Amino acid sequence: MTSARLTPPLSHVLFLLGCFAIPFYNDTPLFMYISDIFRSPSNFIFLLSLVLFGIEQLSSSKYRIKVRFSDLCFIVGLVIFIIFSLFVNIDFSGNIQGVGITGIEKMLLTSANMIILLIFLLFYTHILSVIELEKLLKYIRLGFLVTLLYVLLEIVNYVIPITLSGGGSANSYIMDLVDSFIHERDRAPGMPRARGLAFEPSYLVAVLFFLLPFLIADKNQYRTFIIVGWLICVLATDSPTGIVALLVFLIFYRFSIYLSIVICFVAAFFLFIFVVFYVDIPMDKMESTATRVGSWISSITLLKDHFLFGVGPGMQGYWVIHNYPDFFWSIRQTEVWINLGLNSFAAPTFGTLLTIVLSIGLLPIAYVIIYMTFTGRINEIVSSPLARASLASMFVVSFGLNGYVFLGYWIFLAMTLSGKWGELEKIKRYGCKVKILSGDSHIWSITK
Repeated sequence: MTSARLTPPLSHVLFLLGCFAIPFYNDTPLFMYISDIFRSPSNFIFLLSLVLFGIEQLSSSKYRIKVRFSDLCFIVGLVIFIIFSLFVNIDFSGNIQGVGITGIEKMLLTSANMIILLIFLLFYTHILSVIELEKLLKYIRLGFLVTLLYVLLEIVNYVIPITLSGGGSANSYIMDLVDSFIHERDRAPGMPRARGLAFEPSYLVAVLFFLLPFLIADKNQYRTFIIVGWLICVLATDSPTGIVALLVFLIFYRFSIYLSIVICFVAAFFLFIFVVFYVDIPMDKMESTATRVGSWISSITLLKDHFLFGVGPGMQGYWVIHNYPDFFWSIRQTEVWINLGLNSFAAPTFGTLLTIVLSIGLLPIAYVIIYMTFTGRINEIVSSPLARASLASMFVVSFGLNGYVFLGYWIFLAMTLSGKWGELEKIKRYGCKVKILSGDSHIWSITK
């Protein structure tokens, strides 16, 4: 006797559509008007999904929130750290005056954004606990294929421009048409680097490494071609961060986590020696690298005096400009970062982790590590090649981004909290459906 297949709640469908839209990582003015965390369409879709989920919970007794109580307490603990950092830094950062905004206003807005993202995390954890991963893989695959088509269009536009009879490039015309409706795109002249449907190459790299574990686990008949397309996208970005992240992914996927860490440290040391003494870096690349290195040095210098509670949520963008090293002042973009820091407290740290620890301190990071260790999540990551490789490569990619609003981070964290990395590993290995036999996410039933 076969039972009728239940129609999934609309909130689940919207969640899957949000995952499909994650490659559209760009600035959408309409959504950013609401809040900076809605800079991409996927954020807005996830918000609608969350609101609809709340309505479903209130109107029906069939839906229940499937989140461990310990995970709920964990997220509440993070909220407490955010609020505590805000109050601790009121005197230090609260009275600073920018253009149209004060320090206390910036901290309140950033704290609200962080708490909203943690609510999203709770929601993601619930959804991932109840949906079939096969559906998630399908939507993510479709999102990547849209991105791949656009990247191929970019490559053709740069390599073989198709000229229209009236003049101009057909490829550019199509790209302009897409860009005018979908996103505001960075058009740096003289830089034929693929950006896909993201704002710039480093954003596209972040998207690609979020997609990678799901594309690998998705055993459809075209998987080999999809992985080749993924590699083409990475190479087309011409991003050193992307190449390093790919090498890190391969190392952590092939070797144990402890051996992988040793290999990466040794490789990083010899790579540094090679680049410093034997590579003639073009001036534009040198300035870009110097900007990032200078920002990292400034962030670490600032962190030494504020390592417990940071400088206040969102205020790292102001204080980081006060610790730039001497060589930073010879960079042409220095004035831009200084103005950003003084006017809107938005000078970049060029590192997601640096942004977080400067905002709220190292205590929340220690709290996360301790929680993941005592709940066994660290062991799950260590035992899953996909999990450890994905998280390690995403850590590398995070140094190409400044903020923490990229949803790929939060989906990965929700995968960890919901115990779904092991299930993804099973799907990759057996190419079959994986069903949970009980509330324990460590128990699977493998069915063809």
